[in-house]
Amino acid sequence: MSDDSGARPSEKRHWRPMPSTVSVELPAGDDARQRIRSFVRRTLLAWEVDASHASAVLDVTDELVTNALRHGQQPITLTLERDTAVRVLVHDASFEMATVLPYRSGVSEHGLGLRLVRQLSDRWGQVSDGNGKVVWAEVGSAVPHAHRPRRVGRVAG
Repeated sequence: MSDDSGARPSEKRHWRPMPSTVSVELPAGDDARQRIRSFVRRTLLAWEVDASHASAVLDVTDELVTNALRHGQQPITLTLERDTAVRVLVHDASFEMATVLPYRSGVSEHGLGLRLVRQLSDRWGQVSDGNGKVVWAEVGSAVPHAHRPRRVGRVAG
């Protein structure tokens, strides 16, 4: 069998889909949130998540990461999972569970993050594990049908 592409074997590029799970340890430094937002934005773009859901995933991720940086302990790991929804999981080494603080009109400047997560996600929760806790949220129907296998042509019979 011959290859008519003209490319040498070492030059051939094989298309590989973006993995359905990606993880990254939060970098140290003041720009950690900005670098994580960039990572999430690139991932959602590669996964072809529609704009409205991508915005919700970005905001949910920012809130969970901010909470982990402020109240958790290093190491902190962000995991994104793609299925029929996008799940955001933030693991940190603290065993203290996250708390939804009461809202006080005109007084609450901080502590609204988990309320925002609850509003933007379809489901959210947290669980302790042997190394700390995972706070997670799921934004549903975020992945287009395009990621299902498609028929390219018709088989003549």
